[in-house]
Amino acid sequence: MPDNVTSIGDDAFFSCTSLTSVAIPRSVTAIGIGAFGSCTSLTSVAISDSVTSIVNRAFYNFPSLTSVLFTGSAPNIDFFDFHSSPATIYYLPAFASNWPGTYGERPTLCWNPQVRRDAGFGFDSNGFGFDIAGTTNIPVVVEACTNLTSGVWTRLTNATLGTAGSIRFNDPASTNLPTRYYRIVWP
Repeated sequence: MPDNVTSIGDDAFFSCTSLTSVAIPRSVTAIGIGAFGSCTSLTSVAISDSVTSIVNRAFYNFPSLTSVLFTGSAPNIDFFDFHSSPATIYYLPAFASNWPGTYGERPTLCWNPQVRRDAGFGFDSNGFGFDIAGTTNIPVVVEACTNLTSGVWTRLTNATLGTAGSIRFNDPASTNLPTRYYRIVWP
């Protein structure tokens, strides 16, 4: 979605069955009635901190929607927006005090993955590795690149932090590369 879009109008993507993920840019402040309604293949949505209003059934009838990330405070929302989906609503740690235990009838969790710089950080027989810790059951993606100026990142893993709130990541390919950079991103 282009950065010059300021609102997503009523029924803008209604019944777009080929849409699988959406990232709402920072330029958008409002999402209209039924904007993404009945997008039955949609599994993941990231909503920027600029969105202050999500109106009547903007996100309605989503049997495949499993995760929604908000990067700011909880915007005003219609009661029925997420109730027809199995989604979990995620928010960032900086906004934890602004989020209730449920939002749009869906559970909320703090999305707070962090790399542990402990004894497990570094090279071992499986290549370069580290532990990722955070809230139990949050999704994480680890990406890597060999040149930060290129901006080309490769997805290495897509995982969920387990019941202990952590996972171990290893990159066997790292032993064959002179340089490798890693980041944790939203799926």
